Amino acid sequence: MRRALAVVVAAAWLAATPAFADKPDGGGPPDQARLAAAKAVIDSAGGRAETLRYMNQTKAALVTQMRNQDPAAAERAQKQLDEFLTDANPKVVAFLDEMQGLAINFYASNFSTEELNTIAAFQASSAGTKFRAVVPELMASMAAPMFRFQHELMAVVQK
Repeated sequence: MRRALAVVVAAAWLAATPAFADKPDGGGPPDQARLAAAKAVIDSAGGRAETLRYMNQTKAALVTQMRNQDPAAAERAQKQLDEFLTDANPKVVAFLDEMQGLAINFYASNFSTEELNTIAAFQASSAGTKFRAVVPELMASMAAPMFRFQHELMAVVQK
């Protein structure tokens, strides 16, 4: 089962790996202007604070799930996670740095500087702000069907 899961993960990683020859602005590694525009996209979408917010939502979902099985363990986990998941924790800072770098490189590898500037402008607009506000609701509505589908996939892999 582990090998099958590793193959699925490796295939997904390879499918997501950028092929610079097919990328915007003539291909090749992104230049400084495109990297700066990609960072502007991240910043206009809430940047590190937004990533930390998502981390805290994940923590809350995990603790809620644990409460259904073992309320005492859930309380201990909540306390430990509350202490760990702060923007002052060096491990969290390193994780946020890594996620930001990955996102910047991903966007810079897949969008032209002009496209990135357009995306950043949208993100900063009132429509972009509203869009970001409602996306978590969409994601929450997709969680249960996604969870069921993942279980079906794991059943297929286990066979």
